[in-house]
Amino acid sequence: MEGTRNPDSRDKALELVKNGIVSAEAMLTMCLMEYMSTDDVADMLDCYELSERFMDEDEYETTADNPDPYGESSPENVMNYLGIAK
Repeated sequence: MEGTRNPDSRDKALELVKNGIVSAEAMLTMCLMEYMSTDDVADMLDCYELSERFMDEDEYETTADNPDPYGESSPENVMNYLGIAK
């Protein structure tokens, strides 16, 4: 059917979380633990520079000088970016 847009499944998943149908934690668990392969997860972590090769132990410790060790990649910032209220 021309002119109609098939909804993006990612948009639908975010909508389910936003509407409280499923929690963000449950959606994350479904994606990471039940659907995505280990290679998919490793690739995602690497793409966002969260894989072991990017980790400096001191850099990612929460301290008074570094209260947000993950910066823009923190779970709160990612959820805000996605429009998911905590």
